[in-house]
Amino acid sequence: PEASADEPIWGWSGGIEIAYQGNPRWKFASGINYHQMGQEADVNFSLPDPSPASSRQTLIGSSSAGSINTSLPNTESLSTGTAYESLDGEVVRSSVAQRFSYLEVPVTVTYLMGDGNLSVGIEGGIAGNFLTDNLVVPTQGQDVVIGSTEDARNFIWSAVGGVQLGYQLNANMSIAAGPQVRYGLQSATDNTYFRPYSVGFAAGLSYRL
Repeated sequence: PEASADEPIWGWSGGIEIAYQGNPRWKFASGINYHQMGQEADVNFSLPDPSPASSRQTLIGSSSAGSINTSLPNTESLSTGTAYESLDGEVVRSSVAQRFSYLEVPVTVTYLMGDGNLSVGIEGGIAGNFLTDNLVVPTQGQDVVIGSTEDARNFIWSAVGGVQLGYQLNANMSIAAGPQVRYGLQSATDNTYFRPYSVGFAAGLSYRL
């Protein structure tokens, strides 16, 4: 069965970049970032052998992001546990978060407007994303890894865009902040149409050599 009411999760990112600015209006940049994207989903998992005598059970389900393989440590806790809910002895429901972590290598160009210490930049570009983690955790008790999303791609392309408000602190240092969007140009998993995206707020400190 497929999940319903899939929702994006909160994530974070951080990294370092090197920029080249040949004139006051255009800036070209690249670097390396770490970021997380994913979703929460209420998933119905099939339970092939619901016998309480088994110490672990393999659960199979799916969401809009793809198939999920996970395990249930103790089937006797189905009716009382917070992570799983027994439906009919052969199917259990769980609210899970599917997390995908990437090392991102972006190449961006920014058009800068404004004079003096204040500036506004329009940024756009493309990024290659290398998968580093593929985790499924319960939405309650997210420090416990219970499985992974099947057929996750090790590499995907994404588009990057945003608006930056910058302020020049001195001759060498400046700060910038503003909204930023990432959108997958291809599915993060095989055999699905799950294109991860994020909408967030970015801030950074720049030092000019």
